This record gives sequence, structure tokens and C-alpha cells, in this order.
Amino acid sequence: TCGDEDNACYVFSTNTNKTSGAYGAMFKEPDSVNLIMLFNACVQLRNERAIKIKNKFLHQIPKLSTNTNHVINSFLNMLVKFGDISNAENVFAQIKTKYIITYAIIIQDTFEQMPFKPNEVILIVLFKICSKLLNEPALILAKRVFDEMSKTFYQNSALLNTYLQMVVKFGEISNAENFFTQIEINDSINYRVMMNGYNMNNRPEQCLKFFKQMQQKNIVADELTFTIILSACSQIGLLSICEPIVDKIPSNMLNHHRLQITLIDMWMLDYVDKALKIFEHVQKPDVMIYTAMINAFGLNGMGYEAVDLYRRMPIVIQNEVTHICVLNACSHSGLIDEAHSIFNNIKVKTERITTTM
Repeated sequence: TCGDEDNACYVFSTNTNKTSGAYGAMFKEPDSVNLIMLFNACVQLRNERAIKIKNKFLHQIPKLSTNTNHVINSFLNMLVKFGDISNAENVFAQIKTKYIITYAIIIQDTFEQMPFKPNEVILIVLFKICSKLLNEPALILAKRVFDEMSKTFYQNSALLNTYLQMVVKFGEISNAENFFTQIEINDSINYRVMMNGYNMNNRPEQCLKFFKQMQQKNIVADELTFTIILSACSQIGLLSICEPIVDKIPSNMLNHHRLQITLIDMWMLDYVDKALKIFEHVQKPDVMIYTAMINAFGLNGMGYEAVDLYRRMPIVIQNEVTHICVLNACSHSGLIDEAHSIFNNIKVKTERITTTM
């Protein structure tokens, strides 16, 4: 503090018994690593000195925010571990960019210390965060909170939807099935969640079974539902199953981008003519539509068609995946010269593109 930095460094370097205070004095402007180490040390110590450090940095939140997100998360974690929930909530509110770990810190510890019963909005937020964390503590917490929540919340369809999505995302399809049967009125969202869960667990037949249930109950399927159903059809790969379902899609839905991509992907193996018909129906194909069709040509040994479509595609929207798909198409059809020509004209040759070549 007196400004004699040379002597300070000499005293510090020759001191064989360096205390935390000595280190603190030498850190004029601690970097991110030092701050994280400091906050973690305070969590371990939890003594009077650590409390003073915590309180000091509470007045420097704007300055802390200029550091990496890891620093502010580390400080937030320290506040929570100290039980300083009020300040933790204030700091959390000031964080502009919140990552999953940020939510995890604030939710898993502060939730236990809440002085009141959480309402429906808080529960929905909790279940969404737990579904993003995807770890065992998050699942245990969510299940316990759900079991303890007021039965009146069972009338909140948004809350039930969120909890069901979380259970499915954790891969607990059996528990999801049991929960689904307990819901008095299942809407299209719940059916969609379950069908998507079956697809993710390689059970497309069960997905189609649920679609039949929807039809029997006169529940209208939207474009997202049909996208999930078509994904199940792709897994099964039988024309006799796919065509009747495609015929059920209202014509106005065929303009939906995600549905168009799913249809092209579904028809890409063995039924490329059907995929091409969908592609030609698209008014303004984007990079995903172009790439899906190029890939369909390539997988069916139609290398020239893949190259032709690639060259008709606007250069500004071509990306790494597009380049890889057309190079693979050339490889499958033995178009060596075309592959070299395309490769040489690619401005940014990533490692994946070079490996494909």
C-alpha cells in the first residue's frame, strides 16, 4: 500500500510462511483464475475472514461482471453456500447472460431454503432447469418437489406438460408412461412429448400407437406432431405405413419448414422421387432443405444430380455439412473429377471437409 513494490516483492518471495493475507496483498488486480480460487477457498473456510471477503466483493458486482462468467458463477456459489440467499438472488438478477450452471447454482441450494411453498410458476421453472441439468441430484430434487406439491396444481396443464417433458428427457420412459395415465385430460402436447420420447428410445411402433389414440379421441395433430410421427415412420421404413400417414397431413401444413425436411429425410432411402417432389414444392429452400436433398441424391447413387443441385444452390448459404454431403455423393458415384473441382472451390476447408475428401 505504500507503493514500494520492489521491496514488497522481495519480502514476499523470501517469506517461507505465506499467509492468505500476504497473498491478498500481492494481488493488486486479481485475474479470473485467482478470483475463482479465492471464492472457492472462502467456501471451504467459511470463517470471519471469508465473510469479510464476501461482503467486500458484494460492493463490486459491476466490476466482477466484467470478468468471465465462471467468476460471477463462483461468487454466486459462495453466496449460496454462505446462506446469503437475498444477496444471491440480487446477484443472479444482475447477471445478463445466464448459463445452465448459473441456474443450477441458484436453484439447487436456494430452493431448499425457501421460506414459502413454491407456486406453479416457480415449479415450472424448476422442472425446466432440472431437465437441462440432466444429472441425478436434479432428478431427485424434481421428483421430491413434485411428490410434495399441492394436488391443486394437477389442474395446471402447463406444469404437468413440463414435468412430463422432464421425465422423458431423463430417459425414464416407464415413469413417463405411468404419469401419463394419471393425467385426467391429456392434450396434444402431452401426446407429442410421449411420442417423441418413444422415438428417442427407439420405440417407433409405440409412437404410432399413440397417434392412433389421438385420432380415436379426436385430438388434432399439428405440424410438430406430424414431424414426430414421420420420424417414427423413418425408423420403421415401411412404405405401407408411411404413405397413409402422409396422406393425413393437411395440405396447408406441407409448407412448414420442419415438416418438409422430415419428409425429405423419410423418403431419402429408396423413395428419392418422393423426396424430390417435396423439395420442388418448397418455394424458398434454405440450407437445410438443399442439404437434405443433396444427401438424398447421394445415398441413392445419384451423384450427378447431387452435384447439379449443389451448384444451383446459392454459395452464400452453403456450409460445412453441405460440402461434406456433396463430396460423399461424389464418392459413392465415383465422380473423382467433380469432387476435386468442388473441393478446390471451397474457401474454408475444415478438418471434416478435408477428411471427407
